[in-house]
Amino acid sequence: MVRCNNCGKIFANENDIPLLVEWKNGETKLLEVGKFTKPGGETFRGCPHCMTDAYLMDMEESKNES
Repeated sequence: MVRCNNCGKIFANENDIPLLVEWKNGETKLLEVGKFTKPGGETFRGCPHCMTDAYLMDMEESKNES
């Protein structure tokens, strides 16, 4: 599991984290599948609320052994 430590959103795995595009002017947007995107942006996986990957952290799944 992956958690955003800024907003608290939890993703089941890395593939659940959406793709974002950061343009050279600093603007960051969600990458929309099936829509044409102009070239020149950097694509990365990040939190759709915070628009960054800076706060993403892997979480260990705890096993409740009672």
